[in-house]
This record gives sequence, structure tokens and C-alpha cells, in this order.
Amino acid sequence: MLPAPGIEFDREASPEVSPDVAAWKRERLPRLPSKTSITVRPDWVCEVLEAPTRGHDLRTKRPFYARMGVPWMWVVDLDAQLVTAHRNEGGRWVEVGVWADEKDARIPPFEAVALAVAEWWVEESA
Repeated sequence: MLPAPGIEFDREASPEVSPDVAAWKRERLPRLPSKTSITVRPDWVCEVLEAPTRGHDLRTKRPFYARMGVPWMWVVDLDAQLVTAHRNEGGRWVEVGVWADEKDARIPPFEAVALAVAEWWVEESA
């Protein structure tokens, strides 16, 4: 278990943000720290859009991660049932693809793993 807040970005440049999910290349973060927060910039972040935090995720966190140089970001929109992948190019996000109901999605930067995106969405019962 990571100590709170888990991930620390440059405090002078950042609003208080923490990604919903984050990942690092092993060569950049070979072991999770046991007693301190992670201070290594993630290689990938994922934000899950939900009504209470949607605006903050898109207006504050998304541009912040780009400025901090996070190479990849996924935005999972639960209402629209979409996954959008973005690549950071010079501090700006470039959309590389959108997935919705694929059973064998190859989403960068994890294209080596087939993801059944169609199974991510909870069907509302009548």
C-alpha cells in the first residue's frame, strides 16, 4: 500500500492532483517506496470521468499532466462508455484513438496486451 498522497508531482508547479491510476516503466521505478510517496513522474496516467470530478479531471488534471511531461494518458468516460488514449507531444495531448466496444483493443502504450473494453461497461438493469 502506498503512503498518502501516493504520488507527488513538483509542488511548486502543481495543483493538488493524484491520478485515478498510474504506471511507471520498471527502469524508471524498479521498486515502490515503502515509507515515502512516489516522486518519479508516471509514464502513464488514467482518469475515470464521473459526474462529481469530471470538470476537475478535464480542466485541471489533464493539462497539468501534459505540462509535467507524462507521456501517455487515458480518459475513461463511464457515461459515454469510451476510452480515449492521448500521447503527449511538447506539453499538449494528441488523441491517438478511441475505443468503445472492442473485444480485442490494443491501446497504446499497452498494445502488447489485448483488452476487452466491451466488458468494462456496467449495464444498467431495467
